Amino acid sequence: MDPELWVEACTRIEGELGWIRTHRWLPQTSCQLKGGVAILDAPKGEPQERLEAVLPRVEQLLSELLGRPIRARLARPRRARKAQRAEIDQAEPIDFHGEHTSRRDLGSFFVGPSNRLAAGFARQAVAEPGAWHPLVFYGGPGTGKTHLLQGIVNDYRRRYPSRRAIYTRSERFAKHFSQALKARQLAKFHAHYRGASLLVLDDLDRLAGKTKSETELTHVLDHFLLQERDLQVVVACRRSPKSIPQLKRGLEGRLMGGQLVALSPPDSETRRQVLRAACMKRSLTLSAEVEDYLSTRVEFSVQELIAAAAQLQAHRDHAGAHLDLEGTRRVLADLINARQEPATIEALAKFVALETGVTLEQLRSRSRQSSVIRARALAVGLARTLTPLTLREVGGYFGGRAPNSVHGAQAQAREIRLCDPRAKDLWERAERRFTTGGLSPDAHLLGR
Repeated sequence: MDPELWVEACTRIEGELGWIRTHRWLPQTSCQLKGGVAILDAPKGEPQERLEAVLPRVEQLLSELLGRPIRARLARPRRARKAQRAEIDQAEPIDFHGEHTSRRDLGSFFVGPSNRLAAGFARQAVAEPGAWHPLVFYGGPGTGKTHLLQGIVNDYRRRYPSRRAIYTRSERFAKHFSQALKARQLAKFHAHYRGASLLVLDDLDRLAGKTKSETELTHVLDHFLLQERDLQVVVACRRSPKSIPQLKRGLEGRLMGGQLVALSPPDSETRRQVLRAACMKRSLTLSAEVEDYLSTRVEFSVQELIAAAAQLQAHRDHAGAHLDLEGTRRVLADLINARQEPATIEALAKFVALETGVTLEQLRSRSRQSSVIRARALAVGLARTLTPLTLREVGGYFGGRAPNSVHGAQAQAREIRLCDPRAKDLWERAERRFTTGGLSPDAHLLGR
């Protein structure tokens, strides 16, 4: 299928099925059109299973888009294809195409206190390529990294139509490098990636541990740095390169030598703006109570807020019911429940580890690094507040600490929250995300 046509198809599929039902498989799916058959290829496992569940609807949408009957089917298992075409693949040239981006641009990126700096650097990467090299965005899921990266690529292509821009994920970069090695086509690989004016690499974390691919990316970064032309590399990852386990020191050094920009989850005011814009687009009016509930009390990402507005519009148009707070909860029950999980000590510790950039092992260790101590205090405080565990039980999980040590960490968590807005935001998001079966007797120590 023509790449631009598949991008349009993906936009329709996401719009019809919603981001929640498509984000785990659609960006990783490719489509080949052979006559009246659309062969859809998604990675084995959950992506393939989710695609199979909605295949009839995807088939219908493709038929509507192309204006003729289309039969959609899943590609054969990759192992079977590999066995069947092994000899051919050795001889055929490798298609080093990048991934397709959505139609997002930087103008549609909602800017708030948590991402204003990142948005400014993204705009500068388009207006003044090479001013910062490399430009590294890092932050947890739902902070807008992919939107920023795809916005940079799309705005860059519009501004410089004669230049070549590549957007790809680290898995595809590693796959291309592996194929090039096997097929002895490294020259073509180098020409493709080093010949671009803009290289945007998403999900860098997934490259960690792939030694040869990491080394190759280091060479690519060096090549861009040594050129006198206005070249730009932009990278996104979940945590600071220094905190990514198994990342080679050489690549880590190149990335840490660039401009690092942290992204935090959208604050409640930014989520409110997103919700209002999504509702305005759909001529949907929400009461102040419902708006407050969705933007401040539910841990929704930007994409999920947009999906929530779409679901509420559909309910209004088809059911005609008044959307009060209870009605909203019923309509969005699946979406809300998907964002909540039971508050267990391990789940809370993993949440804090991901948000702060430390590892779960560090939280449970005897490490006295200041960053680990702060993160551990927050994890201990959350565990004592959102679970019924005793001081001794919490201390046992976090490296066998004594009850008085846990008690002190609770008090420290309270001070951190009072002094650090980011810690306060992390705490509030944990309270929205995790369901609790009861508060601990010491919950008042954290200002509840």
